[in-house]
Amino acid sequence: MAKFSVRKNLTIAIISLLAVGLVAAAGYVKVNQSKQPPAQDQEASVTEADPSGDRAAREEDSTRPSNNQTQPQPTPQPSTPGSTKKQIKPVVTTFGQSPDKATVLIRAYTEESAPGTCVVSFRKAGSPPLERTAPTLLRGDVQRCQGFDIPAAEFPAKGEWSFSVRIFSDRYEGASAAQTINVQ
Repeated sequence: MAKFSVRKNLTIAIISLLAVGLVAAAGYVKVNQSKQPPAQDQEASVTEADPSGDRAAREEDSTRPSNNQTQPQPTPQPSTPGSTKKQIKPVVTTFGQSPDKATVLIRAYTEESAPGTCVVSFRKAGSPPLERTAPTLLRGDVQRCQGFDIPAAEFPAKGEWSFSVRIFSDRYEGASAAQTINVQ
């Protein structure tokens, strides 16, 4: 009977250790996933069920006034050539139009921890340029632009527009690669 108790206790101990290990592994995976920067999309992930295209962007949108991006704002100027600022490469994660085509949506981030300023610049031959500015907001280990929700009516013309996002601070600066969006 003592042999049965030892075997039973050993089995219970092994099962308990396996359960604790699985719980610890699941917690480790969850923590590490939350530290990952968002994946880069080539097209906007704008759908009827998710009009902002990005859950983190929706959370950011709730922290800023709704008219933040509808008024033209002066553009802060990055440093001059020969600057000693760290050169960064902002990542555009989402771009496109809302399902009703009333709003142009742009989301971007940089892997810096210090706050900065985001500027999205739109260009189209034969049309005046369009720029909007927003501060960054620390989310996890990255600085996200607080999002650009620009009414399509503010674009001087419909059609193909080239755009890029600049992010800069007193410590870093950089611009994303130019991309194209069809404003309808």
